[in-house]
Amino acid sequence: MPVEAVHLSGLLDSVAESSLWVRRATSGPFHRAARLGALFVDLPYFDRFSQAVVRYALRTAQTPSVWGDVFHQRTPIALGIALAEAGHQLALQSATEADGQTLMALSLGYISHAAMDTSMHPHINRLARTRAARTGLSPSVEHQEIEKFHSLLFHEQRFGTDLMGTQKMRAYIGLDAHLLGEPGPLSDAVQRAIVSLHGKSPSRQDFQRYASGYASYARLIGNAIVGPRIGPKVAREAARAEVYAAFDFPARFAHAVALSRRYLDALGAYLADGVFDDSARRALSAILPEGSIDPEPCS
Repeated sequence: MPVEAVHLSGLLDSVAESSLWVRRATSGPFHRAARLGALFVDLPYFDRFSQAVVRYALRTAQTPSVWGDVFHQRTPIALGIALAEAGHQLALQSATEADGQTLMALSLGYISHAAMDTSMHPHINRLARTRAARTGLSPSVEHQEIEKFHSLLFHEQRFGTDLMGTQKMRAYIGLDAHLLGEPGPLSDAVQRAIVSLHGKSPSRQDFQRYASGYASYARLIGNAIVGPRIGPKVAREAARAEVYAAFDFPARFAHAVALSRRYLDALGAYLADGVFDDSARRALSAILPEGSIDPEPCS
């Protein structure tokens, strides 16, 4: 399974132990929005996906993504909070209540992703540099490979079978990201939140390209011919000792889930209270400190 499955599994596990408010806010019709939020910061990497496929096949570093880097490096926590507050404001009006609840669910998924990356990325980046020094590949390629093997090995254990190249695989990672590119109060609020922090935002057309790229990616991973070739059994077993066992991925995943749960409960309590004054923001920032969610990035 690809790395996206790690974020979606992390969201599932952390929500399951979170507060009642968080569980309700991410359940039913809002579960899909929470899943979208859990992959929000990675969506720009799926722009022009066909080019990314070629670069992956050639084992060369991917072209840098401006918005992918912005979302990971520049006030990522503030953006999650801004999305949450924007959703709360929309939910106060009957005409946009559903949009607001959807956006709040998205923000909760977003903050789960931020927690998972904050916890896991420093360890992954250190291992990627160690492997790159030995293999001659770029650290960014090694980072991608490490995350791939983490997901493949972890989810094979989690589900008791290899889902690569199956419809179940495609369904597990599938989501409708086109919501962010559709005209309406929700996409307007998302763009305003991004502009408030960065002065500009991906356009609706940009978000539509990201969504189309991700849909192509899910189809490719779920393809019965292509999917199994991305992480063949012999390759994952060769990587297991260093990438999975010595890394102690299950324990690190559990630690990341615990941090995700803490972030979710804090943001959920902030939204449930609905008083976004300086005191409330200071209390929230004590639990959700601002900073890169990809410390010492490989690219």
